[in-house]
Amino acid sequence: MLNTVTILGHVGADPIFNKTSTGRDVCNFTVATNQRWTDRTTGELQERTEWHRIVIWNPNLIATLQRGLLVKGSQVYLEGELRTRAYETVVKDNMKQPVKGADGNPVSYTAYSTEIVLSNSSKLLVVGTRPVGAPEMAPKTNGTVAPEIAAQANGQPMPAAVEDIPF
Repeated sequence: MLNTVTILGHVGADPIFNKTSTGRDVCNFTVATNQRWTDRTTGELQERTEWHRIVIWNPNLIATLQRGLLVKGSQVYLEGELRTRAYETVVKDNMKQPVKGADGNPVSYTAYSTEIVLSNSSKLLVVGTRPVGAPEMAPKTNGTVAPEIAAQANGQPMPAAVEDIPF
């Protein structure tokens, strides 16, 4: 079976570097891809943007990215595989409080997230670097990630290519 995704797009926000509850490094960011076409009936230029969630478990690649190679606006080419994970989430009201059912327990449902995960055959190439005039930024961290995300990790370092291609 083949599960390969190839995209060329722009990073939507600076990568977020976390550690799982077991101490494993993980990096998350989003990439936007655009499609443009001319509407045949009106002749107007149309555009559609798709957002992709990226998850990196490779410690060598994460260490490289923590040096500031990848920032919001960078153009990247990447190859990975699609993974959909399920997780339980609680329904919340307008005040961000859990909604309780008739039995008094919080109402929850199963949510799904499809992500592009970099694996053994993955590549990440930074095609365009930091936008001109952008300030130097320190990597962002958010502490730990949920156990259901950590469960995706296969426990093995994954080799990947990281290159900065000047134009």
